[in-house]
Amino acid sequence: MSAPHVAIVGSGPAGIAAAVCLQERGVACTVLEQGSASAAGMRRIDPEMEILSPLRLSRMPGMRSAPDDSTYLRFPAYVARLDELCTRRAIAVTTNARVERVERSGAAFRLTLAGGATLASTHVVNATGMVSHPQLPSEFDPRAAGYRWKHSIDFRSADLEGCSRFVVIGGGQSAVEVLERWLQRRRDGDRAWISLRSPLKAIPHRVLGIDVHYLIWPFEFLNARWLGLDPIRFRDPMIGFTTSRALRSGAIERLGVVRSYEPHALIAADGQRVEPDLVVFATGFRYVLDHVAHLLDHDRRGWPRVRGCESVRTPGLYVLGLRYCRSLASAYLRGIARDARAIAARIAAG
Repeated sequence: MSAPHVAIVGSGPAGIAAAVCLQERGVACTVLEQGSASAAGMRRIDPEMEILSPLRLSRMPGMRSAPDDSTYLRFPAYVARLDELCTRRAIAVTTNARVERVERSGAAFRLTLAGGATLASTHVVNATGMVSHPQLPSEFDPRAAGYRWKHSIDFRSADLEGCSRFVVIGGGQSAVEVLERWLQRRRDGDRAWISLRSPLKAIPHRVLGIDVHYLIWPFEFLNARWLGLDPIRFRDPMIGFTTSRALRSGAIERLGVVRSYEPHALIAADGQRVEPDLVVFATGFRYVLDHVAHLLDHDRRGWPRVRGCESVRTPGLYVLGLRYCRSLASAYLRGIARDARAIAARIAAG
């Protein structure tokens, strides 16, 4: 049997983690990135934003810390740690290499890139992540909007300048970050609304001074299937009570589910009408599997069926960073690090 060679699709934290773990086991790999730089999706995130979990829990395998690192790194600093890791480990990333399709060819794989180039490999690790693929509501037509709008990944504090009527669609952690910026900068007479499809759920960031991530860490190793969690419908709670308290005090108003997006107004299902200056969509992201979808089976809900991050249908194809892949933490940095080690060990073992 020939020595394994792994094609890694994506060069964010997941892709780099996979490359480092494979390198440590003497397995050759090629890292492909559709953007013009490694970790292109993470570089797009607001530079003011911090990694939500402590750095101690968020390091990728082989990542070093700097003496002046804070507990919660901002995203540019985290990307700098990834860059340093690639340089120190001599991990080359092929940029501007968008994978359009992956085919099984006998016992190996054939990847077709935009432009027609191909690459052969014995294994594939899909590490495309989510932040490069923000989602908007299907009923929203960007071309018809007569107001300013942004997806949360493109939102910056400067966007709030001159904004007196502000709407956030969605209730995840991105919504918290955006609304906290507004609360810090609001002026007399400014109004903000949040539109939620489900009840607002929030947990504290700290309990008795301890970051909540440390407290939930022991439970993250559980398998989501044992708990009956639906990866499609389940939504992570907001961390921190800033938004929920602002709602209770009236500083932020609740807007019903938006029924229609008119050129100059949002119409809620209960008939409420809001004419915004700015709308921010904190409506999440999509983990991209289009190029390997035909190599995956799906459960009755439409979720990819994997075992230990490996496709049930196509052995040798792994997905990294997908929600609930091996554990409850598989979509988070700390879970990605653990899953990357497991994938590398399995590939090296043959």
